[in-house]
Amino acid sequence: MPLKKYARVSPSAFGLAGAWGAPRIAVVRASGAITGGGGGGGGSSSNGITPGPLVSLLNALADDKRIAAVVLRIDSPGGDALASDLIWRAARRLAARKVLVASMGDLAASGGYYIAMAAPTIVAQPLTLTGSIGIVTGKVALGGEGPGGSGENEGGKRSVYERLGGYNKTLVSRGRYAELLTETRPFSAEERALFQEGAATAYASFRDKAAGCRGKSRAGLEALAQGRVWTGKAALEAGLVDALGGTATAVAIAAAAAGVPAGVRPRVYELSRARVSPLALVTGGGGASALLDVAGSLAAAFTAAASGDVAGVARALAGLAGVGSSDGAGAAAAAQALAAGRVVAAAPDVRVVGSSEL
Repeated sequence: MPLKKYARVSPSAFGLAGAWGAPRIAVVRASGAITGGGGGGGGSSSNGITPGPLVSLLNALADDKRIAAVVLRIDSPGGDALASDLIWRAARRLAARKVLVASMGDLAASGGYYIAMAAPTIVAQPLTLTGSIGIVTGKVALGGEGPGGSGENEGGKRSVYERLGGYNKTLVSRGRYAELLTETRPFSAEERALFQEGAATAYASFRDKAAGCRGKSRAGLEALAQGRVWTGKAALEAGLVDALGGTATAVAIAAAAAGVPAGVRPRVYELSRARVSPLALVTGGGGASALLDVAGSLAAAFTAAASGDVAGVARALAGLAGVGSSDGAGAAAAAQALAAGRVVAAAPDVRVVGSSEL
């Protein structure tokens, strides 16, 4: 029998415990502004969150029998409404098939909250900025004549195109609302009414979906919406999130919901790390320059600490943490602690045993 057939058999079929038989929890990170179009692997790249790859990843996880639960880590101010809705739908499909927990970073507002509310359980940091259930939209009118054909905009001032010395654009269009979003002129009264109706419809859709996801009435959610921004702690009291904590808390909640026995540590897989090529590392692309800066600052700090140079450690930590002055109180305290051999910071108790490949 081919070896590949043996490899397909799960170790749990033979009652094998340990790392091989441990349940698997996938961590998917979505960071940055939400935009339409394509993007990097995992849907999160240096350019933000794009629906194409993220939706594909969420759909694949929904169908992957090896994954017991998924933690969707979100750090986003929002963005494109359609892209947010596409990701929300994929996350809802995933939540219908297996455990899904949303974990909020520093910011998960507007479209960031839109994505998070697909999960039955949402975990936020106490100072996370979230909520912002609302719609912000509009258009920029750089040129064109006002309603009276005066060559001025609706405020009575000359257009940007006029002030640039007569620069103008001529459009050839067909259709009643073909020029709705053109920047060459302001809205007509009819176009403005249509645009405002569309914005109101998008807001109502967002609000009603949030109400359904959070188990609230439309009126109850309306009191929390209208663009209001909440801290994680306030959002917990308002019922917009379910628990406070970081990624470790979200993983623990996901493991318990997936039926992982107490005392059994699940295998946590990070599935959305940006892939940096060796060439990018050599040339400093793909965020490698920032990593090299961090590594250099850390090396300088430890070298100074080994020689007892507290001021040198302070300068290195100031550069690492972005402290404006090398003699800042925070950097000095950290430097003294490091020089004395004390722990300055500790990572959460989450062991990542895999990366993009399961």
